[in-house]
Amino acid sequence: MKRILFILSVFLFTLQICSAENVMEQSEQERLETLLLERKSLFGKYADQMDKKSGIFGRRNKRDEAEANKILEQVIIKDNAIFQELDRLIDQNQFESKTLGQRMLKQDESMTTHVENNEKLLASYELIKNDEAKLKKQISGLKLRFYLSLLFNLLLAGWIGYIIFKKRKNTHGGIQ
Repeated sequence: MKRILFILSVFLFTLQICSAENVMEQSEQERLETLLLERKSLFGKYADQMDKKSGIFGRRNKRDEAEANKILEQVIIKDNAIFQELDRLIDQNQFESKTLGQRMLKQDESMTTHVENNEKLLASYELIKNDEAKLKKQISGLKLRFYLSLLFNLLLAGWIGYIIFKKRKNTHGGIQ
């Protein structure tokens, strides 16, 4: 009788542990899916911002670039959170595969999925880095154009001021 009671209690304890692990895995997967959805939403905002052209003659202005950069920084932060979550999930999966021999096949499939997701995210991250480099080049070009136009406007304003001064001097000089 004691053996049956002991075996029954071990079986129930094992059943509880397995169900708790399943709940934890589902919540972690939901959290990762939430992070991925948030990242997708941010990247959509970034794409919309890149299409926005509120400058003169339908061009992008400095504010558009700054807003796009802010959104891109948020995407990178979200990517880092996803990488941390994936790294944490991968580490946890490796631990489970060492300690739970009967779940080895399931862990192997899960690991493959996580690695594929990680590779996709790394590819996306590289694209984002390339986009960021392009944006930095665009910003530097815009800064140069801004400073050149500012210099031109200052020279123009000085020239106009000089002409006005000459006219006033000539009109006041001729009256006396």
